[in-house]
Amino acid sequence: HGFVAWRKALRNECRALQRANASACEWVWVSMSGNGAEQALLKYAEADFCLQPPGDTLPRPGIMDAISVGCVPVLFHPLQQQLWPRHWHGAEASVLV
Repeated sequence: HGFVAWRKALRNECRALQRANASACEWVWVSMSGNGAEQALLKYAEADFCLQPPGDTLPRPGIMDAISVGCVPVLFHPLQQQLWPRHWHGAEASVLV
């Protein structure tokens, strides 16, 4: 499905970085049901950069969630910067890797 391999590779690299340096990367899986949304927003608010790799599709609600609390989204596909052009200027408000 979509970009699952990318997401798994990022998760594994982040976990490896955590073992070497606990503050280098934090990977957290948070369900958006129940109080998960609040927990996710708190994590975004603590971070400077929030990785937003595509899921099954390019759009991710987490992109807007991150921006809403001041976290710069790190995008992995150039088309992600073109999402929601009436609401944000992705090329100016994100990092593309």
